[in-house]
Amino acid sequence: MIELLKEINTIFYFCKQPYEKDPQEILERITKLVTHLARSSEIYADVQYEYDKKLGKEAEKLKSISPMKAKDILKGKVATEARILLLSQRLNATITHQLDAIRSQLSFIKADIFNNN
Repeated sequence: MIELLKEINTIFYFCKQPYEKDPQEILERITKLVTHLARSSEIYADVQYEYDKKLGKEAEKLKSISPMKAKDILKGKVATEARILLLSQRLNATITHQLDAIRSQLSFIKADIFNNN
């Protein structure tokens, strides 16, 4: 799970980096983002699996406790995994929104070039 978190952080770092509005750089960024998007979907599935596995393992230990108490205890036991799961979900959405924004920028640049020629 730690390795997945490191990878999530690396991709988030890339997404936060400013970039020039040069069409070639934008195309290169789109290529990298598409690759990151594919990987982020895989990361999300892996994190969900690890989360569910730990949740099940911890729930087994709490069979003798009332369901309400067990639910509260479980939240605490899997809090780190829940945070990583949320980050992996948000990473996928961040990449998708950034791709949409960059495509709009590229369209604007294209229209600007067309209008100035």
